[in-house]
Order: sequence, then C-alpha cells, then structure tokens
Amino acid sequence: MKKYASILAIIAGIGGLAAAGVGLACYFHVGTLSNMTQINAIIMMTAGFLSGTLLLTTGIHNVKNRKTHYKTQSIRSLNTLQSADASIETTSLMLDKSRFGQEHWETYFGKVEDEPPLPSNLEEILNSPCPFFGEKGKKVRDTHILVLIPATVSGHPLTLNYLNDLLQHPRQGNAAQFHDSYENSMIKEYHGNQAIKQSHWVLLTRDVLPRSKHMSYKDQKKLLGTPSLKEYSIPAAIEVAICSLMEFVSSGRHLYGSNPKTYTRCSESMKDWELGDMPVQATVGNFSSNSLNVGSCGLLGNSSTGIAALRRFY
Repeated sequence: MKKYASILAIIAGIGGLAAAGVGLACYFHVGTLSNMTQINAIIMMTAGFLSGTLLLTTGIHNVKNRKTHYKTQSIRSLNTLQSADASIETTSLMLDKSRFGQEHWETYFGKVEDEPPLPSNLEEILNSPCPFFGEKGKKVRDTHILVLIPATVSGHPLTLNYLNDLLQHPRQGNAAQFHDSYENSMIKEYHGNQAIKQSHWVLLTRDVLPRSKHMSYKDQKKLLGTPSLKEYSIPAAIEVAICSLMEFVSSGRHLYGSNPKTYTRCSESMKDWELGDMPVQATVGNFSSNSLNVGSCGLLGNSSTGIAALRRFY
C-alpha cells in the first residue's frame, strides 16, 4: 500500500504542476483559457505549484526511502549469510586445528591409508562440555587431541619401533625420538613390534585426568568405569606416543611433559625383569626437548603417573 501511495503522490504532484502551468498560461492570456481573470489564474497557478511541488517531493522522498530500506535489508541479509558462512568456515578451521589426519601424516611422514570416516556428530562431541575438565568451562575440543592412527605408513606396518624411526627423520617439522633407557628397551622388547591392526581415530585427553596422580592403577581404572564414560578407555602406549609426537612434530608443544613430570599409564602390562613376577604397566610421558619416555611402572600410586582417557572411532 505504501508503494502505491508514493506513486499516486508523484502522479498528483505532476498534475498539480500541470495545473500551475495552465494558470501561468491564463495569466498571460495564452490559449483557450485566456478569458480567465488574472486573479483566478494566479490562484490556480499558486495552488497548483504548491500542491504539486509538495506531492511530488513527498512521493519521490518515499520512493527513495523504500529503496534505502530494501538496500539496508539486503545488506543485512547478505551480512547474515556471510556471518553464517564465516561461522561454518571458523568451525571447519577449528576442527582442522584440533586434528592430525591423513593429510598431516603424508606431509610429515609418508603415505597412509584413507582415513576412516569420523562420526557425523563430531562437532557436537567437540563442542560438548569436557567430562573431565568441564567444571572449568572447558569443552572437549579444548582438552582433547584428535589423531588418525594409521595401520601402515609408506607401506610399512606402524609399530612403536617403526614410529621411532619415522620421528627421527620427518619430511618437515620437529624431529623427535624415544628416550634411550633400560625401561624403553624393555617396552621395545615386549611391545615394540606389535602393529596397529586397523586404522582408526583417537580422541585423547591432552593431560592426565584431574586427581589421578598418586592413585593406584586399580583406582585409576575406576575413574573411567562409570556409565557416563562408557565411550572412554585406557589408551595403548602406541596411541599416546603417536598423539604426543604428532603434536610435537607439527607444533613443538609437549603433551605429558616434564614440568611437572607427567606420565600416563597405558593398557599394556608386562613382568619386570628385575622384580620377578611383579606386574607393571606401560607408561608414556616425561616429554622434554625432543625426547619422549616410553617406559613402565608398578601398580601403586606415585606423584608423576596419572591416567589419560581415550575414545576410538573406527
């Protein structure tokens, strides 16, 4: 209706100016209306000019306002769409920054198999409150690292021993290695040649769980034994080693570092050669400089060994 009112005002304004023109012609005795008195001609000319000018100006002003309104609305709509696109792009970038996938493996080390699909609700998972550090307002994406664990790299089965070889000569990024110690030698003896059976993704906590240090292995396992954490399990040593080393190679940051000294117990167990039949668990941590310790410890609590939590996606 406002659109038609503006058009009618413009038409009426033009009519008024036309009437003013007729009045002007009559004033100078031009045309067929030359017999109109000069007073009437002046009235007609003045009224037509004033009303025509007012109506025409009003109509044009309204049309311009409507154009400005539509332009503003269009800009707002465009900005909304651009904001939505930017949000999608930001989400995508955030996801890329929090994961180490096939492209990254091939950039730093060599060709791997096609990565398995990630769950369709991954964004929901990453944006949900962290079940371990959530009281600090942190989300899963803030406290976890998402890493592809490939079955093969450059055609070779991926094992701890082969991983150690790859780390010392990356195609780019920071070189690293396993710390040279008796414990590491024992791990290599027991588990160094065990290959990854199936390529999968892991979502691993970047630190050991709160208050898990000083706990025995038995009590640490209870931290992951609740129904709400059924998706989580204790990580394997090679999974923790891969996640820690991929973070270091690509960014230089240390997970499970040396300040404070931090290890996570892993799912592999063995018998300590010097302690007879006393069982021990594999550990990964104390990552300092370019050296990661892959060792072992007993089942009792100590000040540096906690437990990490991991989810697998096949």
